[in-house]
Amino acid sequence: MAETTVAVRHIRGFTVLALVLYVLFAWMVQPDSIMVRYGRHNGSSWNLWKFRQLDEELERSHTGGRILWLVGSSMLRDSFDVEELNRSLTQNESEYRAIKFGQSRGATGISRGILKQLPLREGDVVLHGMSVENQRRDWVEFTQLPDWRIMMMNSSSEIWNIPSWGWQKKLEATVAVPRTFFLYQEEAMDGWTEWLNAPFYGEAPTEPKGRRHLEFRRKTKLKRTQKMVDESETFRNHMRSGDLDLHPTQYNIEALSDFREIVESAGATLVLFEHVGRTIYKDIYLDDDIERDWNRWFAAQPEAIQFPVPPDDGYYDMKHPNAKGRAVLTAYLVDWVTHRWDQPPMDWVTSWQQQRAKTTSMLSPSQQEPAE
Repeated sequence: MAETTVAVRHIRGFTVLALVLYVLFAWMVQPDSIMVRYGRHNGSSWNLWKFRQLDEELERSHTGGRILWLVGSSMLRDSFDVEELNRSLTQNESEYRAIKFGQSRGATGISRGILKQLPLREGDVVLHGMSVENQRRDWVEFTQLPDWRIMMMNSSSEIWNIPSWGWQKKLEATVAVPRTFFLYQEEAMDGWTEWLNAPFYGEAPTEPKGRRHLEFRRKTKLKRTQKMVDESETFRNHMRSGDLDLHPTQYNIEALSDFREIVESAGATLVLFEHVGRTIYKDIYLDDDIERDWNRWFAAQPEAIQFPVPPDDGYYDMKHPNAKGRAVLTAYLVDWVTHRWDQPPMDWVTSWQQQRAKTTSMLSPSQQEPAE
């Protein structure tokens, strides 16, 4: 009996100690705590950091004070050079200045986590890019995003609306407290790793700047792009009949309804454009019925507009613009802010069609259409 009492006392003590250590460590893991700063590595975390640095008064200090909010995925991130965009808007004496929030895997359901926090005002414009692969059935599962990234960008009620998650997974995500600990513990551990490895490298680690996530990826071409084309049938992103889900409950389409509600309630304007990609993208990655249904659905969206599509060598892979493609899209956006065209005027159409026609196709001989 006495031994049992001692054992229980020890267990109680160890439990209390473990709880204290957990609370202490959890308290140390905050969005901008020192170890998180040294380990910050993903687009969602960097975009939330950028939002916390936002000085709305300064951003609206120009004449007119309106903001063009660019909110979306890595494709949107790589599509626009905001520094050049704002330089041109200033020269044009526009009442708009641009602020960009683009993140990897930042489809509508993930970007919603940024949009709902933005200080939208009447007259602002929210530009959001969409792509057919983000309307894939069970998109959350397909992308293999870690749970903490879904939690980072979705509220508890939004998590419970994810069709592909079971009730157990949803419950685990919503009762994870303190929430900041579960959202940032991976980056905190990466920060600890950087510091623990420092003695072996002989110098202290430096805080990452996040330029890839906050500006754009400085790539001109990926070495495996041709392989993506040659092996398109087995490539992971290939969409076959049944893969497209355009129902209102699909994760990103359900989030689009929230986009509309958030923007409309602020008196702002929502604009959607498509990340089309290289000329061959839809031909080799989409079954015919997928392409037909997607084109029809997107064209029916009241906020949809058409943007010029860069030439094929304006992408560093199949869908992400490089410096050449970014220059085309940035220049067009400057003009669009003034004119608000639903589709590019003929001079833009002629220019970009000529550019695309000059581009050598990446299709291998076996994939090309036979000559008539």
